[in-house]
Amino acid sequence: MALKPTRAPSLTDAIRGGGVREPDARGLMPLETARAIVRRAAAFQRGEGRLVDGAHVLDSDRLWAALVSLEDGAEFVREASRLEWRFHPRGRDNVDLVVRYGAAILPWLRRFVRARVLINVPWCVAPCLVRLDGQEVFDVLWGVSTVAEAEGVSPPGEPDMTANLLVIQWLWHDPATRFPLLALRAETGDPRANLMLMSLAQTASGQIFGCVRDALGEARAAAIFARARAPRAITAAVILAVLDGGASQPGAWPVFDAEEPHEAYFAMRLLGLRAREGDGWWIVFERVEGSCEDDARVRPFVFGGSGAGWNEDACRPLGVFEDPEEIVEGGVVVVGPRGPITVSNKELAGLSPDRMTAPFIHHPRHTLLVRAYLAHFPDAFWIELADAARELAIPADADVVVHTTAWSHPVSGRPSESAVLRSLAEALAARDPARFTPGEPNTDWRLYATYPVARLTPR
Repeated sequence: MALKPTRAPSLTDAIRGGGVREPDARGLMPLETARAIVRRAAAFQRGEGRLVDGAHVLDSDRLWAALVSLEDGAEFVREASRLEWRFHPRGRDNVDLVVRYGAAILPWLRRFVRARVLINVPWCVAPCLVRLDGQEVFDVLWGVSTVAEAEGVSPPGEPDMTANLLVIQWLWHDPATRFPLLALRAETGDPRANLMLMSLAQTASGQIFGCVRDALGEARAAAIFARARAPRAITAAVILAVLDGGASQPGAWPVFDAEEPHEAYFAMRLLGLRAREGDGWWIVFERVEGSCEDDARVRPFVFGGSGAGWNEDACRPLGVFEDPEEIVEGGVVVVGPRGPITVSNKELAGLSPDRMTAPFIHHPRHTLLVRAYLAHFPDAFWIELADAARELAIPADADVVVHTTAWSHPVSGRPSESAVLRSLAEALAARDPARFTPGEPNTDWRLYATYPVARLTPR
């Protein structure tokens, strides 16, 4: 089982964070000091805090520094296995133990799988498992039905999303060595392995097939993929299958209609991207929405890559408001991302002030300010493509195949039934922008302003 390289400074952080003033020649807490601290402990818990050279050091910080400073992995497993784990080391993705002891910690990690439930307490257990290679680690993860943050959780009958995501994280950490293990399990007829291979190959078919082919040979890999009905190359059909699957999930597909004020619609942008090399593809819908200064935002829906649905972390606030210090006769000064503009009352009156795109909007004036800003700057809320890609974890060198704010967007039925989205899928599969046909645009907010302000009910 090989140890994957991990950011080395994290171990230095653990030693410094433990209040170790004078590390030994290893750069760790002196061995006998570490052993004394560990042997006195019965549980890993938060404990008391103290100032050490101006830094706040908890008892847990000091014990953690001691645990990573033992002689070897065998000593760590022996001592850590007798501790009661009630608290966590600093950092949710903490992999100090893998950096220090490598695969030797696996016996300790296995202790946290109980009745098919992985108890991720401390929260370094799952990240450490993801960093370790080999069949034994894969077998441990494959036997998990759910990941829990506390004791007492009953395992589901079939592995749930938390268990599957943990396996998927593990696979992508080193595709060349790990996807062949998934393929071997699929070869045995395991339905879960077949489904996972088919699903993951939807967005990276050539890469995954190449990993399996290089490990098992062309003929054997082809037979495994055929049995799993996993694609070996990106096609329009593959892309449409991902869109259909994503759109079937509640709230995962952008629509114009809104049930809540914070979902009131203003505008949308469509991006279709392909990785410069390999199979990577992404379709991004960015939806401008909101009902007041506090909730107005750009919400991205991303398909391809590692999933489908909207990305909460990548939402961007609009930053549109009325400047209270600028008084203009017969109008108002509106501030936004492109700077302030002066909008006349006549212009505001022409922006359907009595009609909203969502019910129960209590700040209709803010809606008018956003509409007025869009009238002056139609692209005001779209950031540069490179910045948008970075925020969505899309490679910076990905090629933009399609970029538009005016197309016929389907709001019912399956995406694969839309001629426009079929053309989008064909354009992405062929890397040919000319194959995309936008159709008759239906993205203008005026088409959906059907909620009278006075009655706050659909017309």
